[in-house]
Amino acid sequence: ISLTTWMMDYVYTPLSFLLRRLGQSGLIIAILVTFLAVGFWHGAKLTSIVFGLLQGLLFIPLVLTGGINVQNALSRTALMPSPRQAIQMMGIFVFMVFAFIVARAETMTQAFQYMVGIFRPSLFSPLPSAPLALIIVITIFMIAEWFQRDKEYALRWNGLRIAKPLRYAVYYLLVLLVLFSGNSDQVFIYFQF
Repeated sequence: ISLTTWMMDYVYTPLSFLLRRLGQSGLIIAILVTFLAVGFWHGAKLTSIVFGLLQGLLFIPLVLTGGINVQNALSRTALMPSPRQAIQMMGIFVFMVFAFIVARAETMTQAFQYMVGIFRPSLFSPLPSAPLALIIVITIFMIAEWFQRDKEYALRWNGLRIAKPLRYAVYYLLVLLVLFSGNSDQVFIYFQF
């Protein structure tokens, strides 16, 4: 059982049934309460709860437009996203970056100071050169994610089935790379609990 399935089974579903007479408002309340509970699970501090609330806010446009239960995948045949889709993806990415700043901050004041610090004049100065290997890996991940966007998992290509042991070996290798390529002084977030 995962946190997601537990929250769906014991928080969201009962709440959505209980509040269904309220229509869209009841669905929005059920979603926000569920994500508040997820935030609280990550830590009983204001930043974690606000993080949960921010996650829930992402679902409100889907509820209001009737797209909450509609699988509205990106075009499976397009080589690149449309300008509208690209803007939407960037918007979600930026929103999530700021949400994760809140999640990682000790206090809301620290989160706001960090966000304000992002927009200093140095934002527009030339970037220091990134290691070529990092740029190559990020590019490979972005390309793989885009071309596998409609698949059950990222290492599944049409007509080609990668054996489960090989697929899991790649997944474990990626996890190990993440765990051991970072700063050795920094503790992985879930090891702190």
